[in-house]
Amino acid sequence: MLETEPKLKESYVKTGRVKLVFRHILDFGEPSLFASQAAECAGDQGAFWAMHGLLYQRQDAVWTADAALFKGWAKDDLHIDADAFAGCLTSSKYKSKVEAQYAAARASGVRIRPTFDINGKRVQGAISFDEFRKILDALP
Repeated sequence: MLETEPKLKESYVKTGRVKLVFRHILDFGEPSLFASQAAECAGDQGAFWAMHGLLYQRQDAVWTADAALFKGWAKDDLHIDADAFAGCLTSSKYKSKVEAQYAAARASGVRIRPTFDINGKRVQGAISFDEFRKILDALP
């Protein structure tokens, strides 16, 4: 998805044809919960998708991450207010939101990451941009 997502955004989201909605999946326990909260806290400063990208690009570091690592990313990579970000992260401001999204995803049958719901059709697993294009271009 690291290569496909930017193409989807450029070709479909920016044009208004598609709305991309991200829901947190906590399949890896506490590290997933912490990383999801980091993305939400970055979102307070308009950097949700940028943090989302870093989390996927640096997955190996995420599983043993602490607030200091994510604060460094906020400051050095995202160039957002690192203290505000760290305050948000340590407050657990988004913990219930993230947990509720996960519960809703599980209740709706989501078992595989990534999962996409496209006009009532569920698409599971990482598919290529060309496969997305076929599905999306066939929509009314």
